[in-house]
Parts: sequence; structure tokens; C-alpha cells
Amino acid sequence: MSTSLRAFVSKTLERNRISFGDLRRLQRNVLPHGLLTREQAEVLIALDHTITRTGDRRRNAQDREDDRVQVGIARAVHYDPRWPWHAAAKLGG
Repeated sequence: MSTSLRAFVSKTLERNRISFGDLRRLQRNVLPHGLLTREQAEVLIALDHTITRTGDRRRNAQDREDDRVQVGIARAVHYDPRWPWHAAAKLGG
């Protein structure tokens, strides 16, 4: 594991939270070319399971995205109550 990834993980574990800025720094500075090894992936997956809190901006962004999806489904059901069947038929299901 690289020194920069080890430092990122240590800092995140100390604070027990990860913010949107932390994720941007991870992408930009620590892993600019993405995941290159299985070890890097396993370390980040373990970190994800360990951290109990996320930054407010990330949580709010996820909530907004969930709301958009739910509104889209509600609109589809309102305009065409049988849209799941029609979508399945178009997709070959």
C-alpha cells in the first residue's frame, strides 16, 4: 500500500468520517489513475465498512438523488400506472 493511501486511511479512521472533499482528494492526489491493485480496493472497501459517518454534503447529495429517483417513479406511475409492465415488455422481460 502506498504511503499516501496509508495516510489517507489513517486520517479518515482518526476522524471516523469522510467528507466530499476527502473523496475528491483521494481521487485527485492519492489514486489519480484509479485503483491499480486488489490491495487498494480491499483497503477502501474495509474503510467504507468501518466509517460510521459521512459529511453532510455527501449525505444531502445522496438524499437529493434518492428524491429525484422517487419523484421520477411517482410521475411515471401517475401518467401510466402500468409502466413497469410496459418497460419490461420493451426491455424483453
